[in-house]
Parts: sequence; structure tokens; C-alpha cells
Amino acid sequence: MGVPSVVFDNTGSESIIGHKKNGYIAKYKSTSDLLKGTEWCLNNLYNKNEIHEYSKEKFNSDKIIKKYLNFIEN
Repeated sequence: MGVPSVVFDNTGSESIIGHKKNGYIAKYKSTSDLLKGTEWCLNNLYNKNEIHEYSKEKFNSDKIIKKYLNFIEN
């Protein structure tokens, strides 16, 4: 956690990356957007605290357990 990542959309990886929150979701197979994402990540490395907090909140085990239980119960 704390290091932004660039992923392509439609690959499944976008489920763990929040666009411009803890990384960049580039348009599928777009090298120009991949470059934009890489630039965004390099320019936002200083934002590690915000990136870490977003990731910590997104992958909070208590929230994940509650979501699974809610899914199973409904």
C-alpha cells in the first residue's frame, strides 16, 4: 500500500484500484492513456498518506466481512 499503480480497465484489476485515488485506470489497450497514468502516478507519489488511507479504507476487513454476510443473507 502507498504506491499508486496503473492498470487497464476491463482486466479485473480496476476492482482494487480507485481511479486517481490509489492509482490510475487506463483505457483498455491504450498506450497513450497508459502513459498518462504513469505520469499521474509519478506526479502523485508525494500523496502517499492519502493513497494509503484510501487503500486502508477500501480493504478494511470488517467492512469486507459485513459485505459478504449481507450478500449471503440477501
